Amino acid sequence: MSFCGMIKVDEDNNIIKFPYFIYDLLANYPEVIVDKNISIEEMNKIYAKYSIYPVHEESFTCDESKQKFTPAETPVLVDGAWIRKVTVENLTEEEIEKRKITYKMSVGLLDENGE
Repeated sequence: MSFCGMIKVDEDNNIIKFPYFIYDLLANYPEVIVDKNISIEEMNKIYAKYSIYPVHEESFTCDESKQKFTPAETPVLVDGAWIRKVTVENLTEEEIEKRKITYKMSVGLLDENGE
């Protein structure tokens, strides 16, 4: 799973804000001082003190020549960890052809007229 952001929740794990950024922390809690050399572990302790937790994207495989993936807008709590689910869908034949043309244009094999 890969890291995809932070989430702020209340005491009942209701989502207050996602994504939640360091500037949100500093704006909401001006008493917090973060040194630029702080370790990730120490930063996570500070975040946890204010009910802010990391979100990881679930692992998935996707053949981008034939499929598309869409991350969920809202993470879910799974076994004590915040996870952002991903939906993988097959492309239609039309979408596959459009991707092929876009790719060929991007590498100079076709011009804007498709020639």
